[in-house]
Amino acid sequence: MDSGRPEINLQSDHVKHFNSFGIVNWKETGIGEPESWPQSLHTAVEIIRNVSFPMAIAWGAEYCILANEAFKQLINRLGFLSETAMPAGLVFLDTWQKIEPEFDQLTSQNLEISSFLLSDNDANSCEFKLSIIRLENRNTGGILIAASEIKNDEVALKELYQSRQALEFVVDAADLATWDYNPVTDEFTANNRFKEWCGLPENHSILPPEALVRISEKDQERVIKAIETALDYSSGGRYDIVYSIMDGINDRERIVKAKGKAYFNDNKKAYRFNGTLEDITVEVLAHRALEESEQRFRTIADTAPSLIWMSGLDGLCYFFNKGWLDFTGRRVEQEIGIGWTEGVHPDDLERCLAIYRTSFAAQKEFYMEYRLRRYDRVYRWISDKGVPHLDIDGLFLGYIGGCMDIDEQKNFAAELEFKVEERTGQLKESNAKLNAKNRDLELRILSEFSESFAAYKSGQEFFNSLIQDLSVKSQMDYVLLGELLPVGEDFYDIKCFAVSEFGKIAENFQYPLFDGPCREVINGNVYSYPKNCRITFPENETMEQFKVEGYIGYPLYNNEGRITGLVAAMHQQEIKEVSYVESLLKIAAKRAELELERMRNEIKLAEQNKELQRQNAELDSFNYIASHDLQEPLRKIQTFISLIQETEHEHISQSGKGYFSRITASARRMQNLIVDLLTYSRANNSEIHFTEVNLNELIEEVKADLSVSAQERNSTITCADLPVLKVLPLQMHQLFLNLIENSIKYSEPDRAPVIKIAATVVNGQKVSGIENINTNINYWKISIEDNGIGFDQQYEHKIFELFQRLHSRNQYEGTGIGLAICKKIVTNHLGFISAKGHPGIGSVFNIFLPFQV
Repeated sequence: MDSGRPEINLQSDHVKHFNSFGIVNWKETGIGEPESWPQSLHTAVEIIRNVSFPMAIAWGAEYCILANEAFKQLINRLGFLSETAMPAGLVFLDTWQKIEPEFDQLTSQNLEISSFLLSDNDANSCEFKLSIIRLENRNTGGILIAASEIKNDEVALKELYQSRQALEFVVDAADLATWDYNPVTDEFTANNRFKEWCGLPENHSILPPEALVRISEKDQERVIKAIETALDYSSGGRYDIVYSIMDGINDRERIVKAKGKAYFNDNKKAYRFNGTLEDITVEVLAHRALEESEQRFRTIADTAPSLIWMSGLDGLCYFFNKGWLDFTGRRVEQEIGIGWTEGVHPDDLERCLAIYRTSFAAQKEFYMEYRLRRYDRVYRWISDKGVPHLDIDGLFLGYIGGCMDIDEQKNFAAELEFKVEERTGQLKESNAKLNAKNRDLELRILSEFSESFAAYKSGQEFFNSLIQDLSVKSQMDYVLLGELLPVGEDFYDIKCFAVSEFGKIAENFQYPLFDGPCREVINGNVYSYPKNCRITFPENETMEQFKVEGYIGYPLYNNEGRITGLVAAMHQQEIKEVSYVESLLKIAAKRAELELERMRNEIKLAEQNKELQRQNAELDSFNYIASHDLQEPLRKIQTFISLIQETEHEHISQSGKGYFSRITASARRMQNLIVDLLTYSRANNSEIHFTEVNLNELIEEVKADLSVSAQERNSTITCADLPVLKVLPLQMHQLFLNLIENSIKYSEPDRAPVIKIAATVVNGQKVSGIENINTNINYWKISIEDNGIGFDQQYEHKIFELFQRLHSRNQYEGTGIGLAICKKIVTNHLGFISAKGHPGIGSVFNIFLPFQV
C-alpha cells in the first residue's frame, strides 16, 4: 500500500550526510561510529539535512545533538553554542536544568510528542517541539527536535507554517494519527490519517461526540474514563490507553494505542489536550493468535493422562507437561535441557541415552522403558515413546514424546513370576489365575479412569467430576471427598469438598471425626467395612444419619507423606464387590492427591510471584536512582571540570588546580561508592543459576585480575587444592576478588603481602561462634589468611556491615561496602562467613559452604 511518504535511499547517500557535519571524531562521541548507527538514526539525519527550517536530533543517554545549519543559527541567536555531537547539557548550559525534565519525561513515560519555550534577553522566544524517534524494535532511540521563533509578523507566520509542515512530516513518517482538543471551547481537530481511520473525508470538521462514537462500544466507557482522568490536574495530564475504533463505513475494527498529554493553566484547569494514535492491529492480532495457539497446546498437553515432553534440534528438552511435573514433583526449570536425566535410575540412564541419541541421529521413532523417580523419591517404571516432530514442510524440528506409568504392570508381572516359581500344582495355577483376574480388573479400572481423567477440568469441577464418576462406577449411595479440619486441640472434623448422593452432586457438609470408620481410615488402619457399620460404630451420628450399612475409605496424602483427608464410599446395603470398589477409591485417591497438590502449588506460586514482583519493584527503583539520578550529576561535574582544566589550565592558580584535583578525587570516590552499592544490590537479587565451578580455576582468574596490584606490592598468593562446587559463578568470583584484594590493600608498608588459601571439610557441630549454623551437616571451610595489618577482634561483626570502615580514607581507599557484598554472596549460597584478626599480625577470613551446594 502506498503510504504517500517519500522513499529515502540511505545506503547510497549516507556518506554525504555524515560529511555534512564536518570533521568529527565520531568514536569519541556519545553517538558512536556512523557505520554502527541504527536505520532510524540514518532516516532522522536525512530528514534534518534536507529541510530548510531548524531541526536537530538528541541521541543517546546524554542527548548528544546533531543539528542542521538553521538550528545552529537559531540557538546562536538565543545565546547558545552547538557543536556536532555535543551533549545537550553543554549546549543549553544553565537552562538545561529547566528543560532536561521535558526530555526525560518524553523518553521515560514513553510519550510521543512534547514541547517547551526558550527566550533570550531581548524577549525573543523560540518554541521547541519534541517527538520520539523509534528504533526498529519500537524502543526509544532518541528525540527529533523542530524549532521555530515566535514573532508577530508575516515572517513569523511563514516560519510557523514551515515548522508545522516539519512536524506533520515527522508524524506522517511515523504512521501516526494526531488529534488536538480544546476543553475550554470544546473544539476538536485531527489530521487526515485520523479521519481516514474513522471513515471520514479529509475536509470534514469533527465534533467531540463524533470522535467518541467511532470508538468501539466495548471500549467507550473505559476511554471516556481515561480522558476524564487525564484532564484532572492530579493525574499529571498523562493519557495512555489501547482501544478499538470503527471506520463507520465497513465497520472495520482497528486496534490503536493512544498516547497524549493535557496542559493546565495556573488555575489547574486543562486548556489543551492532544496526542497521537498508533495502529497496532497487526501486532495485537498476531500476539493473540500466538497466545491462543500456545494455550490450546498446553491445555491439551496438561489435561492428557500421560507424561509429555518435547525436545529441539539440539536434542535438549524444552517442554514438560503438567503430568510430567506432577509425577516428578519438580519444576520445569529443573527438567529442561538434560535436567530430566537426574530422575532416571542410574542403572537405566546409559541405555536410555544410547537409544535416544541413536534414534535422534536417524530421526526415527523409538520406544523404551526405564525407571523414573516419582515425587515421593520412589522409582517407577514408565514406558516412553518418542516420534519426530516435523513442520508443515516436513523439516525435522526435534521430538515429541509421551510416557505412561507401567510400574504396577511391571511389579505385578515380577511378583506373579515369583509366586509361580514358588508354588506347585493346582495351587500355583489357581493363584496365577486369581492374580491375572485381579490384574485385569485393575487394568480395566485404570483404563476406564484414564478416559475419564482426560475429560476432567481442574479445581472444584475436577472433584465433582471425579466423585460423580466414582458414584456411577461403584453404584454406591454416597461418595465423598473430605479434608481434615482442626477444630480444637487434638480434635478434627472432616470437611467435605465434593459429595455425590445417589448419583447426583449434593451439598457439601462437615462432620466430626469421632468413633467411626473415617477415623480408622485417617489413622491408617482398616479401610473396608462391607457390612454392619451401624452395629460396629453404634455412637457414630454420621453412620446413623445416612443409614450406612457398608463403608470403604482410602486416605489422601500430601507430598510429605502426611494424611490430609480421605475419599469414601458409603452404601445403605452390604457392599458386595469390595475389591472393585477398593481399587476404584485407590486410583481416585491418587488422582485427587495430585489435583490438591497442584492447587496448593498454584496458590504458593501466586504468593511467591507477588512477593517477587514487590522486591523487583524496590530493586528497580534503587537501581534507577543509583544508576541515573546519582551518577548523572557526577558525570556533569566530571565533564565540566575536565573542560575547565583543558581550556583554562594556564589561567588557574596552583591552589585552584589543587582544589580541582580534590574535587575530581571526591567525585571518583562517590562514583565508586555508587558502583559498589549497585553490586551489593545485585548480589541480593541475582538470578539463581547454580553451576559446577572448579574453585582452583576461579582463583586463577581472580589472580589474573589482580596481577597489577599484586606485583606492585610484591605479593605472594598460594592456594591449596580447592573443591568443585555448584555456585553462582559471577558472585563467587566477586567474593574471592574482594577478599584477596583486601589482603593486598590492607598490608604493612614494610612487609610484602603473603596470602594463603586452603579448604577442608568440617561438621557443623565443630564450628563455634556462628549463629544458626546447621549442626547436622558438613560444610566446606575455605580460609583466606594474610599477614597484613589485621584488626581488633571486637570489630569482627562491624566489618561486614554496610559503609563500615576501621580506617580513614586517607590511610586506605575504599567505600566500606566490599565485605558487606561478601557476606551477601555467602548468604545467597546458604553459607556463613567469619573473620579473625590480630593487629599487626594479619587476618583470617573463613567461608563455610554446605557440602552439597
